[in-house]
Amino acid sequence: MNRPGKIALLAACGLVLSGCQTMRRWRAPADASSAERMKQLEKQVEVLTARLENIEYEMRFNVAANQVSLGKYQEAIKGFREVVNLSPNSVYAADSLYEIAKIYRYHLKNPSKAVEVYEELIKRYPRSEFHRTAAYEIAASLAELGKKTEALAQYQKIVSSFGRDPVVEKAWYDLGALHQEGKNHKEARAAYEKLIDLFPAGTLRPAAHYSLAKSALALSDTPTALREYEKVYQDYPNAAVAELAYFDRLVAMAAGNGDSEVLAAIGQYSIRYPNGRYRAETERLLKKLENKKPRTP
Repeated sequence: MNRPGKIALLAACGLVLSGCQTMRRWRAPADASSAERMKQLEKQVEVLTARLENIEYEMRFNVAANQVSLGKYQEAIKGFREVVNLSPNSVYAADSLYEIAKIYRYHLKNPSKAVEVYEELIKRYPRSEFHRTAAYEIAASLAELGKKTEALAQYQKIVSSFGRDPVVEKAWYDLGALHQEGKNHKEARAAYEKLIDLFPAGTLRPAAHYSLAKSALALSDTPTALREYEKVYQDYPNAAVAELAYFDRLVAMAAGNGDSEVLAAIGQYSIRYPNGRYRAETERLLKKLENKKPRTP
């Protein structure tokens, strides 16, 4: 038995002994009727029984969680399902369903089965703390399954229902990505703009600005694209997409007529990113621009 299990078992024994001692010490008032004494004693037994049951369910949950860490996913699913079946009203039931769904999606790579369990969780425990995350995971799983229409509908339901919950930020970003993937650049742009507007301190803002630039460029709105690219590397210099935004801005500028500006920006690239990932591409771009220069007779 693992350490959490031993601790829980010792706690259970302690509660039993404590409960027995409490019952031996308990004395009803002299004027209390036998029925009243029995009623109070039954209440004590009910409280003690509930505590012991919660300890049992916690132990079962911890054992299942330990199976996950050992890579024994089928055993873990069985263990979590036993918790749900034995204690559908306990605090561990919704948590167990959520863990089962995570196993199917992330460990067994079975998004279809994950959707089934997430939907079961939402149906059985609509007030659970996992409700909103489960709703997002359903949308992401549907997208992974290639069910784009259903995924878009689920994402739309999330952004319409959960205000400014963190899952809404992710849903807006994924909505934009799905639309962008389908060449629906106007819808993609609107989704990214909504994310930026609703989540001023959002963790996905750098990626949203970058993706907004890509959508704007696809819509031939180069000024907006250049502005959004610049915003990424200026405002979020440590973001994963910062250097890529700088390089993509160079490419977008080179596609226009501002060769002198591009040359200056290329010079700044080597200063800003001395070990940049796009040095080779930048050098090729520089040679291309130099070859465009008119030769002096």
